Amino acid sequence: MNNQSSNFTMSQKTKMHPWQNDTLFKKIFRDKKELVLLCKGLTGQSNIKEDDIHITTLKENNAIYVQVRNDLSFIIGTDILLVEQQTNPNPNMPVRQASYYFNTLSELFGNAVFHLPKKQQIPRLILITFVNGDPKKIPKETLTLSDMFYKTNNTNNKQGQLKINVRYQNYIEVYVETIYLNNPANIEFLNQIPSLKGFATFTKAVKDYGKQGYSKEESVEKAIDYTINQNLLVDILLKEKEGVKTMVMAQITQEEWDTCNFQEGLQEGITEGLQKGITEGQQRERRKLIEAVLDVLSNEEIAPRFGLSIEEVEEIRKQKQ
Repeated sequence: MNNQSSNFTMSQKTKMHPWQNDTLFKKIFRDKKELVLLCKGLTGQSNIKEDDIHITTLKENNAIYVQVRNDLSFIIGTDILLVEQQTNPNPNMPVRQASYYFNTLSELFGNAVFHLPKKQQIPRLILITFVNGDPKKIPKETLTLSDMFYKTNNTNNKQGQLKINVRYQNYIEVYVETIYLNNPANIEFLNQIPSLKGFATFTKAVKDYGKQGYSKEESVEKAIDYTINQNLLVDILLKEKEGVKTMVMAQITQEEWDTCNFQEGLQEGITEGLQKGITEGQQRERRKLIEAVLDVLSNEEIAPRFGLSIEEVEEIRKQKQ
């Protein structure tokens, strides 16, 4: 593949951040051989090489003290792909993914360059979110930023829109392609990326064993053996079995497992509670659960699971310190 990254100029070299706070997903695609396969599957290009890929994953805090850690981003040619992995569907991904993109541009170019009179060329973004399981019984959907805008009752109100090519359009739009990994229609796609198929198989197996009544440790152990027996993720699961077990179990506390059965139904329960009115005792229990996961999950991960804003989670984090 012809590397076109020289078509735009960056003011500083792309940072190769250390891989800390790994999830299994990030650990798998830390291997550039696996990343090449992911690239080929997502782009449909067959001639991608390791040297064509420049990793740009964020690992630092931004200026307003909100921790920004995306799962995976990389430049290939003149495009930048930002790929996120989620346990449950999250309608807020257009905002999250857009924030990752703009933070990445700041790291790549520096902020000062965008104050210069010369137009800068920047990589075109492609936003992908993988969701474990098949919760909506659809293979994929497109989330849009405009779906998150406040709705107005005045259908003729064009404020907040521009007339472009005889059509009124929003000043900004963001599209995120959301792929539900375990939907049967995605089998052919997953077959092109064995490591992603292995990840989907493993995460589904952990949930399935949890539903059968196994403990968290037993479910992870059995899911590892099951995935290996499917001839998937064999190298990483055999060579680093104990490390993978520790990593996966650290991502969900025992309280979450026992209370929420591996988080499935958590959001439904929160929604129902909000609709019926949460009692003071339930609020205390929810607060305990939130505090229990503060050390293993980011504010952005906690907020949608508990029906809170990121600011509310940050306030709980400050109060606990």
